[in-house]
Amino acid sequence: MKINTPNELPRVDIIDRSKNRLYARHEYSNGLILVSEIMPGNLKVSSNYKLLKESDGTYSPDFDSPNFDFYECPRVI
Repeated sequence: MKINTPNELPRVDIIDRSKNRLYARHEYSNGLILVSEIMPGNLKVSSNYKLLKESDGTYSPDFDSPNFDFYECPRVI
Protein backbone atom coordinates (compact mmCIF):
# COMPACT_ATOMS: atom_id res chain seq x y z
CA MET A 1 0.00 0.00 0.00
CA LYS A 2 1.45 3.38 -1.00
CA ILE A 3 -0.07 6.53 0.48
CA ASN A 4 0.83 9.83 -1.15
CA THR A 5 2.26 11.99 1.63
CA PRO A 6 4.26 15.23 1.63
CA ASN A 7 7.88 14.84 0.56
CA GLU A 8 9.17 15.07 4.12
CA LEU A 9 9.82 12.91 7.14
CA PRO A 10 6.84 12.82 9.51
CA ARG A 11 6.93 13.05 13.27
CA VAL A 12 6.73 9.40 14.36
CA ASP A 13 5.63 8.23 17.79
CA ILE A 14 6.03 4.55 18.58
CA ILE A 15 3.01 3.66 20.69
CA ASP A 16 3.74 -0.02 21.19
CA ARG A 17 6.58 -2.23 20.06
CA SER A 18 6.76 -5.91 20.85
CA LYS A 19 8.07 -9.06 19.21
CA ASN A 20 4.94 -9.45 17.05
CA ARG A 21 3.56 -5.90 16.79
CA LEU A 22 4.58 -2.36 15.90
CA TYR A 23 1.96 0.32 16.53
CA ALA A 24 2.93 3.85 15.45
CA ARG A 25 1.53 7.32 14.79
CA HIS A 26 2.87 9.40 11.86
CA GLU A 27 2.06 13.13 11.68
CA TYR A 28 2.84 15.35 8.66
CA SER A 29 3.08 19.15 8.48
CA ASN A 30 -0.10 19.37 6.36
CA GLY A 31 -2.19 17.84 9.18
CA LEU A 32 -2.32 14.29 7.84
CA ILE A 33 -2.12 11.69 10.61
CA LEU A 34 -1.60 8.00 9.88
CA VAL A 35 -1.79 5.29 12.51
CA SER A 36 -0.22 1.98 11.52
CA GLU A 37 -0.28 -1.42 13.14
CA ILE A 38 2.18 -3.91 11.67
CA MET A 39 2.04 -7.59 12.60
CA PRO A 40 3.45 -10.64 10.82
CA GLY A 41 1.51 -10.94 7.56
CA ASN A 42 -0.83 -8.06 8.40
CA LEU A 43 -0.83 -4.27 8.05
CA LYS A 44 -3.58 -1.95 9.28
CA VAL A 45 -3.50 1.76 8.47
CA SER A 46 -6.00 4.42 9.45
CA SER A 47 -6.01 8.12 8.64
CA ASN A 48 -7.69 11.24 9.98
CA TYR A 49 -8.87 11.89 6.39
CA LYS A 50 -10.55 9.49 4.01
CA LEU A 51 -8.15 7.98 1.49
CA LEU A 52 -8.98 8.03 -2.22
CA LYS A 53 -7.62 5.32 -4.50
CA GLU A 54 -5.81 6.86 -7.47
CA SER A 55 -5.66 5.37 -10.99
CA ASP A 56 -2.04 4.26 -10.38
CA GLY A 57 -3.09 2.21 -7.34
CA THR A 58 -1.77 4.66 -4.74
CA TYR A 59 -3.93 6.39 -2.13
CA SER A 60 -4.22 10.13 -1.46
CA PRO A 61 -5.81 11.88 1.52
CA ASP A 62 -9.04 13.74 0.75
CA PHE A 63 -8.62 16.87 2.87
CA ASP A 64 -12.27 17.76 2.22
CA SER A 65 -13.46 14.52 3.88
CA PRO A 66 -12.44 13.99 7.51
CA ASN A 67 -12.57 10.39 8.68
CA PHE A 68 -14.94 10.54 11.65
CA ASP A 69 -14.18 6.88 12.47
CA PHE A 70 -10.49 7.70 13.00
CA TYR A 71 -9.22 6.75 16.43
CA GLU A 72 -6.59 9.20 17.67
CA CYS A 73 -4.20 7.00 19.58
CA PRO A 74 -2.34 8.59 22.48
CA ARG A 75 1.10 10.02 21.82
CA VAL A 76 4.16 8.82 23.60
CA ILE A 77 5.93 11.73 25.29
